[in-house]
Amino acid sequence: MLPLVDSKSFPKLSALAFLVLTGFGTSTDSNAGESPHKTNVTNPFEYQPFTLSKDVSEVSVNYRTRWSRLTGFELSGLHWNQFVVIYTSSGLKTYKRNFYEHLKQIEADDEDEEYDPEYKTYPVGSVMLKENYLTNEGRPGKPTTLTLMIKRKPGFYPQGGDWEYIETDINGKIIIKGNGGDTAVKKRCASCHINIADRDYIFSTFLTEPALHAHK
Repeated sequence: MLPLVDSKSFPKLSALAFLVLTGFGTSTDSNAGESPHKTNVTNPFEYQPFTLSKDVSEVSVNYRTRWSRLTGFELSGLHWNQFVVIYTSSGLKTYKRNFYEHLKQIEADDEDEEYDPEYKTYPVGSVMLKENYLTNEGRPGKPTTLTLMIKRKPGFYPQGGDWEYIETDINGKIIIKGNGGDTAVKKRCASCHINIADRDYIFSTFLTEPALHAHK
């Protein structure tokens, strides 16, 4: 069965423990389009360790306060056993629908029953953003990269669902940028996402408590 995870229970981290564990500094430099970093916070999601590049900031400025957070810190075997935190600009309804449809399909498989999931396609303009963290003794470690998938207009790259991929390092330097036909993008991301075209190329694997009761 797919995990339905409450971020309050796994892992339990105070803001101070999170800052120490990840080795975050006390910088107050502003990101492009972002508020200055904060360290006197009540929970780790109020602390912004990533600097947003211009390309990323244009579509995701202040995403931590403006968007829907879909998960807590989740250990993802799909992403090199890193911890991930996932946000979306306007894809919450579709993500939840596809999560539950996939869950029903797995449950049916467990019972040797047939179930034909009815997955939905994300609206044009939807952005899925994933924060990536190294693993440190079974807990989130240092932040490493930001990964975005942006749903472009039909015709952008039909073979890959018209998704654009962007990945940056913690300082905002572009690592990859392009569609699934780009060699670097394909190697880093698209070669896996192509396997879930039925879910519109998004791994709807985790869903955490805050997103369950949201209606955006």
